[in-house]
Amino acid sequence: MLLVQNREYEITATESCELLTLDFISSFQICDGIGLKDIKDILGEYVYEFHTLPFNEYMSELVKSTIMYTDHKSTCKYIHQAKQQELFYVFRMYYPTVEMLQFFSPVINSNSFFQSLVRANYPNAKNVEELARLCGYGVHNFKKVFSYNFNESPYQWMLRQSVALIRARLLDGNIPIKVIVEEFGFSSQSHLNLFCKRHFGATSSQVRKEGGSSRKANK
Repeated sequence: MLLVQNREYEITATESCELLTLDFISSFQICDGIGLKDIKDILGEYVYEFHTLPFNEYMSELVKSTIMYTDHKSTCKYIHQAKQQELFYVFRMYYPTVEMLQFFSPVINSNSFFQSLVRANYPNAKNVEELARLCGYGVHNFKKVFSYNFNESPYQWMLRQSVALIRARLLDGNIPIKVIVEEFGFSSQSHLNLFCKRHFGATSSQVRKEGGSSRKANK
């Protein structure tokens, strides 16, 4: 069953059972070959109703192997990531497309879910390709879904985040400029200065100095 974030559920077990849960924010792109328009064409005017998916033989084997790892108290994040990827592979390959899309419709039709996904993975991505991979999308489809949700390209959005973050780092006098150079992948302080002149109209040192002056004036 799919339990969507920020909703309340009441579950009653009718017989003795084990409950295996997976908390995730990344869907690893349920199907990279299906975009938002394709989903709407396939589902039409479908109105979501909560339902469960049956266990087929492939899902049963996946659950058995996952329980085997959890029984050994495995805390290795790579095992958990691998099993999560395997889960979505089983969904893609061994469940009918319509049934799978109906099951996931509250997630794939949710702008807030995708936006949360992007913001959660952005700090670990150096470029659009990495961000797409971390969010579980192919680059081409990621760009389409991103533009649909943010009304701008992922490159433009990431650049705006970097500009704001670099400015915030420069205004923090406790962070050496050379650390900022390394953090954001600039080849040198001169390279950082070119970036700052383009976006702030001043060098990195001038931005820092002007920020310090403003704080003193506010005091």
